[in-house]
Parts: sequence; structure tokens; C-alpha cells
Amino acid sequence: MLNKLLLLIAILSLAGATANARTLDVYFIDVEGGQATLFVTPARQSLLIDTGWGYNAYRDANRIIAAAKLAKIKKIDYVLITHYHSDHVGGVPQLIAKMPVGTFIEHGPNREDTNATNHLVEEYKTATASVPHITVAPGGDKRDVPPWVDHSAVGPLADRKPRNLAPVRR
Repeated sequence: MLNKLLLLIAILSLAGATANARTLDVYFIDVEGGQATLFVTPARQSLLIDTGWGYNAYRDANRIIAAAKLAKIKKIDYVLITHYHSDHVGGVPQLIAKMPVGTFIEHGPNREDTNATNHLVEEYKTATASVPHITVAPGGDKRDVPPWVDHSAVGPLADRKPRNLAPVRR
């Protein structure tokens, strides 16, 4: 009987430990023609990749915030902007207005010289002026990127033809 009781206590202890164990959680957020992806580490650090569209009555910002609430986080530690198109960076002003963001990770200067893209870049810069930024460009310094983010930056180097891509691993 004592052996069975000890076995039951051991099983219940393991079950409790498993239930409390944290995992890497990934939330895929539909932003109507694009996607925002929220990663939450076991240590509860968060990384959002892209923010969806702007000018849609906070639709995409609200969806991101709903995912953050599901993840039980009140702040997004890092937002990585892949490029300056409206379905990737357009939602930044709305997101910042509704939820704190710790740091933006970006690829550096805009290389696409169109009126629409230049307008988006200016809106992004204005909205994020008071938030720290990390620039990760091909061949660039990786020291500021959080150590829990293993990444590659791939893109044209300034001294190469645009079609020559240079992968950089941290």
C-alpha cells in the first residue's frame, strides 16, 4: 500500500511539473493578405514579426493584441520589420498606440524609392521615434540582437550587384 501511495505521489508530482513547464509558443495572426507572427519564449520574452496593414480601424493591431492576451503578455519585447511594405510595416502606428513595444529590429535604410514606400517609412519613423531600434543588415553587427534570437540576414550588400545575396549567420 505504501509503495502504491509513493507511486501515486510521484506520478502526480510529474504531472504537475509537466503542466507548469513552459514552451515556445507561436501565434500566426491573420492580417488579411499578410501575416504577423508572434513568438513567446518559455521565459516569456516576445518577438513579433511584422505588423500587418494600417488604415483599417485598428483591425490588425487588435488581432495582434488579442494574440498577446492569449499569450498572457502585456508588452511586445521586440518587433522585427522584414521590409517597408504596407502589409508588413503599415500597422506599426496603430500597434504602438495600443500596446507597449520594447525595441524594433529592422534591416536599415529603405532601398525602394517609390512615393508609397517612402511615405510608409516616414510614418514608421515618426511612430517609432521614441522606441529603441536595432539595425540588422547583411554584413552588419549582430551584438544588439537578443541572444535567444538565432537569425540570418540575407540581402544585397552595398558594394555588390543587387542580385548577389550575402547570408549572414549569428
